[in-house]
Amino acid sequence: MNSEVLFGTSVVVLLLTASAGVTGAGAIPSPPGSNDGELLGRVGRYVQHLEDHLAVVVGDERYQQDVWDRGAHTASRAIRSEMLFMSLSRQDVWLSVRNVLSVDGRRIADSKGRLDRILISPGLDYLSQLRLLKAESARFDIGHVWRTTGDPTLVFRFLLPGNQTRFTFGQSHPERIEGIDVVKLPFSEHERPTAIDFDGRDALSHGAVWIRPDDGTVVRTSLQVTTPGSVDVSVTVTFRPDGRFALWVPRRMEESYSDGRMLTRCLATYSNFRRFETSGRIIEQ
Repeated sequence: MNSEVLFGTSVVVLLLTASAGVTGAGAIPSPPGSNDGELLGRVGRYVQHLEDHLAVVVGDERYQQDVWDRGAHTASRAIRSEMLFMSLSRQDVWLSVRNVLSVDGRRIADSKGRLDRILISPGLDYLSQLRLLKAESARFDIGHVWRTTGDPTLVFRFLLPGNQTRFTFGQSHPERIEGIDVVKLPFSEHERPTAIDFDGRDALSHGAVWIRPDDGTVVRTSLQVTTPGSVDVSVTVTFRPDGRFALWVPRRMEESYSDGRMLTRCLATYSNFRRFETSGRIIEQ
């Protein structure tokens, strides 16, 4: 599983890759605090359950992008897409793929039904085709950032049991989000090579997750990336329950990319989640 971001005209690459050690296997680690150790166990099992049940799910995404240059608003764009969430645990694959349908109200040719055509084509290497579609969709982005890491499930990969040992988890403390009792659990990456690569160099991740302590449900994630260059990256995602799947699904994703001069801010909202069968047919539930 991978995604990448190219910053500026110098073509600097920010790459999330499983080859650096981000996998889905392994045992739950035992951090110093027993209570937080139990919490990590619950959230690890929750993410594994989510991975199994978000096997092939698609939702509608509305994606607003705005760019500022030295504080002056210079551009905006509205993108409407299908967002595919695909998990194949046996192949250690977890993909979030954006199929852009329209840009600023203008329909993209051949976009309708493209996911279906990829998934049902016999003999087609659909994973390669989906990764190609993921990269192609980034061409519609504006500003100084060309990205494919706008992925609302990205932090979930850090929480898989086999990946938790790559991170240091701080002391949890209780909070309340929209009437829901949660605990905030900070994390910081300590293992190299890092999960995210910046132009061939390590880029450490840190942030926090907000978890329902009784069952490990993830209500919010926040990710910041410390790059060797001058780009600050921040991604915050909130989740909501979906009765069709008895799961919490992405509701809102807020992104910020700044090099000190130019700032790109993005807001994505999600709705109408439905499941794809392996045949490509949508199951209405």
